Formats: sequence, C-alpha cells, structure tokens
Amino acid sequence: MSDQEYSLEELNYFRVCYITTNIIRDGLHSVFKQEWDRVHGWRLGPWQDTARNGQDFFNMESMRSRRRNNKLLSIIRNGNTSEWDSTCFFFAILFSDSLGRWLSPTVVVNVDVLRDFRNGVFAHLSQASVLETDFQANVTLVSSAFTALGLDTKHLHEISNQKSFPTVELQQLRDQVGVLEEELQANPKSFMCLPPKPSHEVTERKSEVEEIMQLFMDLQKNNDDGSIVTVYAFGNPGCGKSQIARALGKKLYDEAVAGNDPDSCTFVMTLNAESQQSMLDSYYKFARELGVTEYSLNSIAGSDSKLKHDEKISHLKTLVSAKVKDYSSWLLIFDNANDLESLKGCWPGEEWRGGGKVLVTTQDSTNLPFADLSCQDISLSDGMQTEDALTLLRSICQVSCDDNELEHAVVEALDFQPLAIACASLYVRYVHASDVRSRVVLGSSTWKNYLRKLEMGKRHLTEEIYERTNKSYPLSMTSAVTIAVEKLVQNEVFKHVVHFLGLSAPAPIDLDIIVNFVTKQAPAVDEDMTAADIAKCSLLIPLVPDDGSRTLMNVHRVVHDVFKAHVCHKCSIEEIIALNQACIETLSPLAHHDPLQSDLNFHMC
Repeated sequence: MSDQEYSLEELNYFRVCYITTNIIRDGLHSVFKQEWDRVHGWRLGPWQDTARNGQDFFNMESMRSRRRNNKLLSIIRNGNTSEWDSTCFFFAILFSDSLGRWLSPTVVVNVDVLRDFRNGVFAHLSQASVLETDFQANVTLVSSAFTALGLDTKHLHEISNQKSFPTVELQQLRDQVGVLEEELQANPKSFMCLPPKPSHEVTERKSEVEEIMQLFMDLQKNNDDGSIVTVYAFGNPGCGKSQIARALGKKLYDEAVAGNDPDSCTFVMTLNAESQQSMLDSYYKFARELGVTEYSLNSIAGSDSKLKHDEKISHLKTLVSAKVKDYSSWLLIFDNANDLESLKGCWPGEEWRGGGKVLVTTQDSTNLPFADLSCQDISLSDGMQTEDALTLLRSICQVSCDDNELEHAVVEALDFQPLAIACASLYVRYVHASDVRSRVVLGSSTWKNYLRKLEMGKRHLTEEIYERTNKSYPLSMTSAVTIAVEKLVQNEVFKHVVHFLGLSAPAPIDLDIIVNFVTKQAPAVDEDMTAADIAKCSLLIPLVPDDGSRTLMNVHRVVHDVFKAHVCHKCSIEEIIALNQACIETLSPLAHHDPLQSDLNFHMC
C-alpha cells in the first residue's frame, strides 16, 4: 500500500490546526498576561505563573462563575499558564469576573475574532480540507486581529504561505539530494592506502617487485579490450607477500603521480581479505577515500543498517564503481586473500576498467585461475634473494658479526624467509642487549647459539619475543605456518601429504612417491590431479633437476617442523605406527632403484 498523498486543501486544514493550537494560543497567552498586569499588577503584582497568581484569580470569581466554570477554574487556579489551552484563555480574557469587565473594546473585539476562527474554521469543519480562498481570507482576519492586539504576525504569515508539508522524512530526502549533488560535483583526488608496515625494519625486494611489474606490463600489452589485469603473488606464510605488495603499490603510485598531467588521478587501495568483516571495513574505507559521503556510507553500513555483510559489500561496490571511472590508472591489492573462493562477491566489475590492475596475495595456490589470459601468478615461496636476506638480518639484529659465512648459514637455515629472519634477528638482538649473564656476548657466539637451538627443535621458543613485541603482525613464522597447516589438512589429499612429509626427513623427495602414498590412503582420488595440486601447494617447493626427468618436492624447515608437530599432536600412537608402516611400504619397493637411492636412504633414516 502506497503512502497517502495530501492535496493543498488538506494541507490548509493541517495549517488551520497548527494556527489554532499554537499560534493563536501563544497570542492569547501574551494578551492575558498583558491585560492582567495592566489591570491587577499594581495591586496583586505581575502574572508570573505562580500558585499565588492562580489563587488571586480564583478569589475574584463569583460563586456563580465558580459553579459554571469549575473545570476551567481548577486548571487556572494552579497559576501555570503553560497548562492552559485556548478555551482557558478565552474564558480568562473575555468571560471571567477577574478580567473580562476591565478590557478595552479593542481587546474584546479582536480576541473574539480569534475565538470565531477557532470555533468556526477549526472546530466545526465538515471535512479535513479548507479551500485556498477560504483559508487565506480567514488568515487575513487573524492577522488583522493580531496586529490590533500588538502581536507579531511573522510566524503566521510563514505558515500561511507554505506550499508544501515539511516533515523530518522530507528534510532527510532533501539532505540526501544535497549530499548526492555534492558527491557528483566533487573532483577526484589521488590517494594511496598500502598494506601495513611491520614494526621492525624491512628490506626492499627490488627483484621481486620488478618481476611483478613486468608481469603487469606483459598482461596489459596483450590486453586489447582494456579489461582489468591481475597478478596473484602466492607463497607460504612469512615469505613477504604483503611487504612486496606494499613496495609495488608505492612504486606504481609514485610513478603514476610523477607522470600524470594535473587533470589525471590515480590510486592504490589495499583491501584486507582475511575475513568478510575485514573486507567490509576495507570497502568502507575505500569508498570514503574515493569521496563517497558519510551520509551514503552510513545508510549502507551504519549501525541502523539491516543489510547482511555480503549485501553491504555489494552496495559499497556500487558506490565505488561510479567513482573509479574518474581515475586514469589504479591498483587494487587484495591482501591475505587465503580463501580465493570468498573473493567472488568482492571482485571489481567490468565497468571499472580504465587501466586497472589487481594484485592478490594468497596462500591458496591450488585455486589460482587457470588458462585466464588476463591473469598471471608468481610464487614467492623461495624467499628472499641472498643479499636482501643478509641486509634484513643485519638491519633488525643490529649486532655486529664479522663472520659472513655464519650469517650465510643463518639465512640458509631459515630458508631465506623474511618472517623467520625477523623472528631470529629480534631474538638475537634481545638476548644480546639484555646481557643476561653479566658478560659480553659476541654476535657470532649468539648466532651460533641460535643455530644450535634450531637443531634442538627450539625454534618456537626463540620466536616468543617477536610475538610479544610486534604490533602489526603478531604471528611468528611457526604460528603463521601452523594456522596454514590447520587449514590445509581440511583437504583429504593434503592431510595425507602432511602425514607423509611429517614422518619423513626434511629433504627433497620425488613427487611420484608422495602421490603414490596419497592414492594408497585415498584410492578414489585422481593421480594426475593429485600430482598437480601437490605441485602447486604454497607450503611445498617444486624442484626440477637439470635433466627434467622428475619433479622433486621440498619443504622449508619450519614447515617440516610444523608438519611433524601436527602428526605428533593430532595422531594417536596407534595411528602414527600405522602411518609409519604405510610410509615404509610406499618407499621400500623403490629401494633398489638407483636414481632414487640417495633420497630413499635419507628418508628412511
């Protein structure tokens, strides 16, 4: 059912009601106090809405008046004129013994005009409408009476000249129209929102940034229809995906701003894709940066909104789409998008276009787009370049170490992973600065002690200082990998992969051997699909020998440690015995196959 629409005649009726109950009543209030003070003020004092005033009024009324006007006098006797309606005022001014007989003819005549308006136009209408001519004629009478009584007519004229019926809803709509007009007229401005920077020192990874830049250039070179191009940067937790995205975003922004003409704008925006809530918060911030007003944003994502999270994101995307068209170039970073399936409702639409690039950082390498000409991917699992790793180690540690070979051994033991290097460097720096044993600990000695603790399986103990002190990313390398493994083993195939590699030694092993183990545990899986999925897993590293005869799979030491811990903590003794037996059965037929002999001997030790 549609909302009721009101005619001008009905609006006139509403205005008559307002004039009678508000404007005329307020005018009568002024006339009463004025006449009381003139007639009785010299003797009884001015009318000040006190009980004494009311009692004085009551005392001057005859017994006959008290009987006939008992109801009105019970209100007047309290003395508080804010409780009086027009009927009380008409009686007090025109018909009371206390005041009526002392009035001038001008007051009597004009107050009576107001009474006639109340009784004839307001109280005795046959329907809720008043013709415009009748309304204006009666308002003129009221206005003349007000003038004669010395009352202000400004508010009366404002009401009589209204051509609409203002309401809170109408005002909100007017405000919204104003906001939308302001939004449409606003000029776009360049902005940059990057992934958060760690609280420790970082090292620019120029080679990785340049490689991703080249991927974007190649995609755009072959992009004839101007559609959005996407690069997926995938890898294990702690390999530095977010920081590479940050460096890339800053480089692209700086180059675009430096090369753009004054009429062109660019932006780099990061959307935190860890969860639906973080994505919603990011889109809200995105829309605000683009110039969408708070009014529009709060109508979608405010506390009063009844929309679901995905509906809010969809509405915010609509607002964002209208703004993105004004930008000549842009980069959108989906950071920590570890469930690529969940991105579908958040992805930029085709209407965005215009030189747009998307960079996705993810661990979900098995669900990367396949055979999509507008997409490329790059693995970052190998970690940092050697010199970058050493620079990071030294900048965070800040402990002098003259043994370059020892530093190389450390970054190699940490598989060149930036998060692992940061955890280790912060630990050594903390221990060295504390001087816990009242002696000077040389940097080389501290690093040797650290390597020994790694060999003893105490990595997680050395990472505690990082987790306690880092503000932007409070997960250590072990913690981050553990979370990733917990999610990985929800997949039946990778549960068996983790079991097999967790019970094996940390050395490269033939992919076919892993597939053989998995298919024995889960005979229903497809061997070729399983091999492809394992080869693409971001927690594993494929190695192809020079002869290309086979594919080996390797794992970082921290990943292997977590695999091993998972098996020990999640499996019973009986299950571990059964898994060991299955591993032996998988490996034993290959024991006399020479190309695998060295690997096999190592894995069976």
